Amino acid sequence: ATIGILILGKVLLNSFTETPDQLFEAYFTVYPNTFEPTVRGNTAITKRTQAFSAYDQGDYQNAAILFRELMESTKEPGILLLLGNTNLILGNVEEAKGNFITLNRDFDEFDIQSKWYLSLCYLKSGDVERARTMLKELGDTEITYANKAKELLEKVN
Repeated sequence: ATIGILILGKVLLNSFTETPDQLFEAYFTVYPNTFEPTVRGNTAITKRTQAFSAYDQGDYQNAAILFRELMESTKEPGILLLLGNTNLILGNVEEAKGNFITLNRDFDEFDIQSKWYLSLCYLKSGDVERARTMLKELGDTEITYANKAKELLEKVN
């Protein structure tokens, strides 16, 4: 009877464990456009303003296209961060990984954000070990993402 209760308890406990995909959904938030927020009455319509406007309006398909085009002509970390975020939203996890790896490797800005979103990419793609490694690295710091990283790491373990 005791063994049966232990087995039943373990089965019930495991049934409440969240999957990596569920954890991704619970922890992913859209990164805000703090770079070029859409302003009413802005008369200059450029590819750049269209990209940021599409992002702000939740038109991620067009935002991704426009951000990719912008990245061909100008390498900006803010655009790359939003492109990675857009790719994650659209389910283009491999492309998002590439965006965040490039952001982390090639730019000094947004290092923490790129690692946070990269950990979510790993989680979304089922690479729990890499997600754990990245979350542990973030959790060992005194940054804004540290508490979220520690909390998520506890759930991933």
